[in-house]
Formats: sequence, structure tokens, C-alpha cells
Amino acid sequence: MKYIVFILLIFIFTGNQILANTEIKYNESLLPYKGGILISNMGSIFSKHKCGYILYYKNKKLMTFIPAGTLDKPTAMAVYKNKLYICDRDRICPRKNSR
Repeated sequence: MKYIVFILLIFIFTGNQILANTEIKYNESLLPYKGGILISNMGSIFSKHKCGYILYYKNKKLMTFIPAGTLDKPTAMAVYKNKLYICDRDRICPRKNSR
């Protein structure tokens, strides 16, 4: 519950900057992560090629966390035992936390 409130507060105070950003096209999920937010994007709804990516928003800066073309359609994320797990269409991709 506290994570939902955290995410809502972030959007209330910085929503205009995040929502106006052209890098965020097909957002699927958000995850509080090390003082910021991970934002998964599908890249394109209809593409059959890998065009999914994940952005990291912290301190009013939006950075690429996992570049486009690495993931297919990332739809959910979770952190467990210092690993980031990404649900990527029909598979789960574990990644070591790099930041």
C-alpha cells in the first residue's frame, strides 16, 4: 500500500514532466526502485520485433535502464533477493541489479 501512495505522490508532483516525455510510449508497469521508479515500456503494440525497454526515473531525470531491442514486451517487474525479474511476454528474465 505504501508503494502505491509513493507512486501516486511522484506523479502528483512530477506527473507533467513524466507524462509529457516522448520516450514513454506504451508504459505497462511501474516499480519503486532504489529511490526512483522503473518504468517498463512495450515500445510498440503491434511490432513483432523486440522493441521493449525499461526507463529509470530519479531526481527529475529519465534514464535508459535496459535499452530498446533487448526485451520483447515487458509487462511486469519485481525485485527479489537483489535481482530484478521482468515478465517479458511469455518468459521471465532475471537481471542482477546494476544500479
